[in-house]
Amino acid sequence: MGVGEQGHQRDVLAFYALMGFAVVLYAVPGEWIPAMEPLRLALVTSGIAAGLMALRRLGRAEPLYFDGVRGVALLLFSGLAFCSVAWSVNPEVTRFTGVELLKLTAIYLTIINVVTTGRRLALLCGALVLASVVTSIGVIDWYREGVDLVEGFRSRWVGVYADPNHMAMNMAMVVPLAVAFLARRESGWVTRLCFGVAAGLAVVSIVLSHSRGGFIGLTVAMAVWAFREKRRLQAIVVGAMLVLGLVMFAPRSFW
Repeated sequence: MGVGEQGHQRDVLAFYALMGFAVVLYAVPGEWIPAMEPLRLALVTSGIAAGLMALRRLGRAEPLYFDGVRGVALLLFSGLAFCSVAWSVNPEVTRFTGVELLKLTAIYLTIINVVTTGRRLALLCGALVLASVVTSIGVIDWYREGVDLVEGFRSRWVGVYADPNHMAMNMAMVVPLAVAFLARRESGWVTRLCFGVAAGLAVVSIVLSHSRGGFIGLTVAMAVWAFREKRRLQAIVVGAMLVLGLVMFAPRSFW
C-alpha cells in the first residue's frame, strides 16, 4: 500500500473516530453507564481522530489547514487563555480552562481537516443530532421524575448537561441541524421521521430547562438557517412555525 493510499485510509478512520466523538459528546455514556466511566470515550475518540489526521498530513506531506483568519484567531485566543495563568488570580481554574480550550481548538482543527466533503458533513451532523435524543430523553425523564431540578423547576441531566443553560445551548444547536435534514429533498420518510423526533425532543428539553438564553439561541440559530437555506421562503415558514409553537406551548414558568 502506497503513502497516498495509507493517508486516505487514515483519513477514513479519523472520520469514523470523529463521528464516534460526536455521538459520545451528546449521548455521554460514561455518565450513566458505570462500566464506561473509566474509558474516557470522548478523550479517546477525539485523540484518535486528531492523531490519525496528523499522521495523514505527515504521510502525504500536506500542510495543516487552519481555516484562515478564524482558525488563526482561535489559536491566538487559546494561547492567550493558557498564558493568562501567569497573571490569573485563580491559577488552578485558569489552567484547567486553558487546557479545555486547547482541547476544543484541537478538535476544531481536526474537524476542518477531516470533514472535507458534503457527505461527511451530513454524516457527522446526522450522528450528532441522533445522539442528542439520548440527552433529550434524559432531561425529560428527570423533569418527569422531579430529579435534581434547579430552583425546583428547571430540568437538566448529567455531566456537561448538569447546567440547564449549557444543556439548552447544546440542544439549540441540534434543532436547526435536524430541521435542515427535514428540508432536504433527498431525505426519505424514515430519515424525516427520525430527525423530526430528534428536533421535537430537543425543543421540549429547551422548554424544560426554562433557559431564556437557550430560547434566544434557538431563535437566532433558526433565523440563520432560514436565511442561508436555498428555499428561503419555505425555510422561513418552517422556522417561524417552530418558534411560534414554542412561544404558544411553553409553560408560564418559562417566561
